[in-house]
Amino acid sequence: MEEANALAGAQTIRFNLPDGDTVIFPAAALPVISGAVTIDGTSQPAFDGGKPVVRVDGSSLAAGPAVSGFRNAPGVSATIKGLQILRFTNHGIENFGNLALDHLEVAVNQASGIDSSVAAGSINISLTNSTVFENAGPGVNGVNTNFTMDYVTMDRNTGGGLRVTGGSLVLDHGGVADNALFADGGGIFLSMA
Repeated sequence: MEEANALAGAQTIRFNLPDGDTVIFPAAALPVISGAVTIDGTSQPAFDGGKPVVRVDGSSLAAGPAVSGFRNAPGVSATIKGLQILRFTNHGIENFGNLALDHLEVAVNQASGIDSSVAAGSINISLTNSTVFENAGPGVNGVNTNFTMDYVTMDRNTGGGLRVTGGSLVLDHGGVADNALFADGGGIFLSMA
């Protein structure tokens, strides 16, 4: 990711990890995505179009300040696909730009699975063929974010399934179930003001 950030133009990160060794335990917080990049876990040879086989597991970072998994900088358009993003002490994905997300499992993070916000204007996230579950905050949380979701499941998140404030939502072929929150809608909360 550091090299992709340093190089000019759009970059692609592909995977070819040994069979049976597809879990990545970061030793420190991952670099912030600061340039156009595609992080392509679907390139892993064992990927068959279904469940992601490359896992990025933040449990190795449990001590110290809260750390999000992938962080996208303001004004940056990036793509992340084919990954399991698990057990980070903050958000699984923290976004301040535009994201295309596909074939992801974002789960068991200590804040939101996917958190996206901008103070003024709007940003965009497309999320397809993905599952967001068992996060301690909302499965998906957006402030001034326009979401387009297709074939997405959000379940068992303890901060609600989906919260959208000041953005827009298109949800097609999706499921929102067994989420919990004591106010503002445990399944889906929308506030377009």
